[in-house]
Amino acid sequence: MEISSSHIRPILMYGFMCFRNWQLCVNDFTDLLKQEPMNAAARIYRGRAFSKMKMWNEAVEDLSAGIHLNPTSGEAFYYRGCILRKLVCLSFQLLKVKQENFNDVKITCRARQ
Repeated sequence: MEISSSHIRPILMYGFMCFRNWQLCVNDFTDLLKQEPMNAAARIYRGRAFSKMKMWNEAVEDLSAGIHLNPTSGEAFYYRGCILRKLVCLSFQLLKVKQENFNDVKITCRARQ
């Protein structure tokens, strides 16, 4: 799909307005990025949509690209930070569960001795 440069802004607004149908949003911003790969706003919006779909790696990748293209974008830094914080918390939760399971195994082994 060829996108005229005069249609970039309306497509960005349309993509932003369809925030709730995340896959449609990702598709629209992907089409836009095929035409304008250096569009920071499209990267940031697509990153936000990826995060809503719990596609963390893709979200961080797009938000990081948005930061690279527009280093003054507080929005991109904020959303990327939120995702990274969430991933750290999830990692700690998984480690805690693994540690609890390991402690249960140690207790069971001691009881059998």
